[in-house]
Amino acid sequence: MVRRILLLCLTLLCGAAYGQSCTTTLNAGAAVGTSISNAAAGDVICLNNGNYAGFTLNNVSKSPRVTVRAVNSGSATFTGEVSLTGSTNGMTFDGINYTGIGIRSGTQSNLTFKNGDASAGTVEIDAVTTTTPNILFENLTHYDQDNTGFCWGSTVNCVGAGGYWFSYSGRSTPVATIRGATIARGCADGIQSGVPFILEYSTISDKLVGSCINDPHTDATQLYGGPFAGTIIRYNYYYNNAQVIAAYDGVEGVLIEHNVLDPGTSEPRPCQIELYSDDGSIVRNNTIIIRGSDGQICFDKKTGFDDGVNSQVYNNIAQSISVISSTLTTNTKNLLPGGGGTNITGTATFTGTCSGGAANWRNCNLSGGSAGKNAGTDSKDVGTRFYGVRKPTGLN
Repeated sequence: MVRRILLLCLTLLCGAAYGQSCTTTLNAGAAVGTSISNAAAGDVICLNNGNYAGFTLNNVSKSPRVTVRAVNSGSATFTGEVSLTGSTNGMTFDGINYTGIGIRSGTQSNLTFKNGDASAGTVEIDAVTTTTPNILFENLTHYDQDNTGFCWGSTVNCVGAGGYWFSYSGRSTPVATIRGATIARGCADGIQSGVPFILEYSTISDKLVGSCINDPHTDATQLYGGPFAGTIIRYNYYYNNAQVIAAYDGVEGVLIEHNVLDPGTSEPRPCQIELYSDDGSIVRNNTIIIRGSDGQICFDKKTGFDDGVNSQVYNNIAQSISVISSTLTTNTKNLLPGGGGTNITGTATFTGTCSGGAANWRNCNLSGGSAGKNAGTDSKDVGTRFYGVRKPTGLN
């Protein structure tokens, strides 16, 4: 009886909540932007397989949300940019491929893009002024992006960005959340941002210079300009990137925690986390795989810039904590081969494979007899305490 009642709920009462029914179904070539503008709040617009032109929506608001969903995930493609301006809000795009996403100059909010491929263009946010935009990019893939031809609105400013480019206009709260992204290969920055954002549960790998023309950017995640207070980078896996988490122009108030970072072997850079002229950031519980001298956490500054102050670094596993032109308020309980001060001397051993580009990074747990076991500032293990980040299938 309980099972019959549950099935009745799912089929009769809960169908809309689970996105099972299509209000409108469009065929390839249809004007999706027009259909969204004309849709009633709460409608579900389904796209059959094929190509659809890009579009611009200005001041289009839907509450509850309008959902635009591919009938077969990954089989519908916008061949031009999806541009959302003004006070456009209340939309979810699900299972669609993109040739650029632009969210610019307005008070946009409550926008979700999920389960699609965005390798053919940049995801750009510029001059969004909403305090809490609630903009989410979830489970999008970005493969083989170089450093030319990606930004639709500001080519000069965006030349270094491949996956995500968030503008340098000032704001004090995160402009968007990137969750579950897969960013791999190519020589454009995976993420380049001048404003706060959240990056979590994502994999960024093999961002290398290669044969790129002009001035290649190869940062997996670059904080560029600023301010950045409110930025959170957590639960991510970085592998084999030329430059990894970097802020060369001054940074403050960033939280970097529970990431696994492996320098790889192709183009190693000693510092996996580089914060210049840092003020008040926290770097904690990250596991950095040590490859020779590679695998450092570095605090430094450019010539003519201020020294870093007030930052905290603790409970990490790394080769070393390099502190140049900076004063840390906390530098303790990090597991380092050389130890020193209140840091721990020793080498981490894991319960499973946690090196060499392993396909499954759930195995970075410290083994029972490892240095750093139950030795953190809270008497728990040092290093990351999240083991669910996976390397993309099909990558070397």
